[in-house]
Amino acid sequence: MGSTTSTRLSTWQFPEARRRSFAVSGLMRAAGLALLITLVQVALLLSLAAIVSDAPEGETYQALCQWDGHLYARIVRDGYRTTIPPIASIDFEQSNVAFFPGYPLSAYAVRRLSGDWLSIKGSLVLAAQIAAWGFWTYWLLMMRRFRAPRQVGILATLTVALHPASFYLVASFSESLFLFSLLGFCYFLGDKEPRRRLWALPHGIVMSATRLGGLPVAFVPLIAQAIVEVSPAVYAAWIYRTAADRREQVKGAIAACRQRVWDDRGTLARLALVGVVASLGGLGFFAYCQWKFGYWNMYFWTQQEGATVSADWLWFVRPRNYIFVGSLWFSHLHWPDDVSRLCVGLSIVLLAVMARWELVRYRAGDRSLPERLAFYLCAAGLFFLHAAGVSPIMMQSFFRYSLIVHVLLLLALVHACGWGLVPRWLARSNVTWLTAALAAMAGLQLALAARYFTHLWVA
Repeated sequence: MGSTTSTRLSTWQFPEARRRSFAVSGLMRAAGLALLITLVQVALLLSLAAIVSDAPEGETYQALCQWDGHLYARIVRDGYRTTIPPIASIDFEQSNVAFFPGYPLSAYAVRRLSGDWLSIKGSLVLAAQIAAWGFWTYWLLMMRRFRAPRQVGILATLTVALHPASFYLVASFSESLFLFSLLGFCYFLGDKEPRRRLWALPHGIVMSATRLGGLPVAFVPLIAQAIVEVSPAVYAAWIYRTAADRREQVKGAIAACRQRVWDDRGTLARLALVGVVASLGGLGFFAYCQWKFGYWNMYFWTQQEGATVSADWLWFVRPRNYIFVGSLWFSHLHWPDDVSRLCVGLSIVLLAVMARWELVRYRAGDRSLPERLAFYLCAAGLFFLHAAGVSPIMMQSFFRYSLIVHVLLLLALVHACGWGLVPRWLARSNVTWLTAALAAMAGLQLALAARYFTHLWVA
């Protein structure tokens, strides 16, 4: 992901011993604060569950395991199993190869480490909360690395914590594990020390083993570096497009791009190797399906049969994907799905606003965009992939998937603020509107979490 440290940090000089203690103390503070944030999230959710849930006394903690958590529990208990062809059943009772193995494996490991003292549901919840602790730790470490203003870091952290879908970070879903491994992959790949960059590989393997989206994300650093290398030649060709013969200009731009890629072939080859290794988690799952069931694509087959999920690559031209008041007219639609469709349009607006802002900054002479490019590519790619996947089912669950997209966009924004590029809409004069937005997000999260604990559909 390239080095994300501001140039002003390069003038700092620490003796080796002091530099090491400085890093360790930063890590310990980040881990401690991350643990506090996670415990606060858990405590608030358990308090809500004690009020609205019908769980028996003493089982409130397991009330955090609902919906997909039951399906993950079957995988932990019975392993993967399926009929040929998969049975079309929404609960995946007999054909459960519809989820990647990263999260069930983490729950299995937690249960075994507890000496089987924890129940399967309890181990799923605890595994998600441990991953949430790791996610918040990397989040805070990135805040420290980006050297953003304190008020920006606090606001960004509150935005993530109060996001309507953030309660999934400590419930029995894979969001926290995917975000933990994704941020760990980004964090270590952006480290200056080559030996520390190797820690990005296990994070990448976990990332691709947890979600299908982890496979393309593994190659985002390679794509971002390639774009950074060829963009100057393309930009120069565009600037001087009227100064020479157009055909010759295109040939010159292509030749310049080839030369830049060749000059940087070592870095590109290393990033390609990183992508291959990081994708072994997901590729290993496909290999397992081929070995056990005879079909490497059993995951896609089961998703299509059980949840009628088949990627719609033209989802963005379907008006139904943006209608977020459908439940007012159609009784069979759930209002949380309206929230998902609202998040589709909101995410498009956020991507467009950030793109325009970055373009304005670039024209003004700012050249820090390459440091943030990987975050934008990850956000846009995961947004498109997840939206394509849930388009056939009216964007159900997208608001949960949007959490990952919004986290990546916030990271890009915080990085820009660390370079002194604070957008005008973050000015103090807008604090009232920002506070109102955070309050609305918190209220929506509580309403959705209450539905979750009462077994009603959320996402």
